[in-house]
Amino acid sequence: MLQKLDTEHLKRLALAEALANMSIDDFDMRDTRRCICGHTLRMFAERPFYFFGAWESQLRAGAGLLGLSIEQARDLFVPANRAKVGCDNYTHPQDAARVVRYLAATDTVDWGVAGKL
Repeated sequence: MLQKLDTEHLKRLALAEALANMSIDDFDMRDTRRCICGHTLRMFAERPFYFFGAWESQLRAGAGLLGLSIEQARDLFVPANRAKVGCDNYTHPQDAARVVRYLAATDTVDWGVAGKL
């Protein structure tokens, strides 16, 4: 159940809705421009972010926009076994949407709600 409804939670819900409506061509956990963090930055950053090989800076910016700790951001943006190189469509956008909805409701990142790999 949703605990609070602040700006960060509204952003999480909007991100979940966007992910749920994406095609697999628009979403790829292996591509920093098309992963959850990339879509977060594109949707909510007030100015364009330009990152030069610094994934950590993207992670911190995405965490800040969604009101996450760095640990939560790592769990959400770089989940174990969900972003492997060489696996086609390893995580579907609808799976990511379920995780972000759960995060909005519980403040917990749990990839177990995403469904089977």
